[in-house]
Amino acid sequence: MDVWHKFVKALDHGRYKFVGILIAGIAAIGLIGCQPKTSSVLNPGEKVDRTQLTAEAATLQARYAADAAKIEAGFIDIEQQAAMRAQIVEVLGGAATAAATGGITTPSAIGTVVTLLSLGLAGGGVVDGARKNKVIQEKDRAIASLNS
Repeated sequence: MDVWHKFVKALDHGRYKFVGILIAGIAAIGLIGCQPKTSSVLNPGEKVDRTQLTAEAATLQARYAADAAKIEAGFIDIEQQAAMRAQIVEVLGGAATAAATGGITTPSAIGTVVTLLSLGLAGGGVVDGARKNKVIQEKDRAIASLNS
């Protein structure tokens, strides 16, 4: 049997583990790669991150003191998103640290990815076990009906 068939057979044997790892990997990439953004104050149709919002704030404060309320609402929105993101990372076992830039450090990101992959593997293992138990039970019933 060539390598490809061995790989496909192993993949078929633990298909839900593979699916669990794949889903966990996608979730980890999305969680780590997506930065919180809010609507721009200067261009409402555009999304901006913390750095861009800070630059907009300086521009608007120089021109219009009345727009300070809109800027504060944007910062609150970013803080809420960053706090929710940090909670998700903490729940998943990562050591999230909120730096001044609001980013996630490399060690906590790696810990989160490892945890997500472990959860995917465990979840896939549970589903695989249930599927295999069902197959075994069906075979046992077939054998029992033949012996009756």
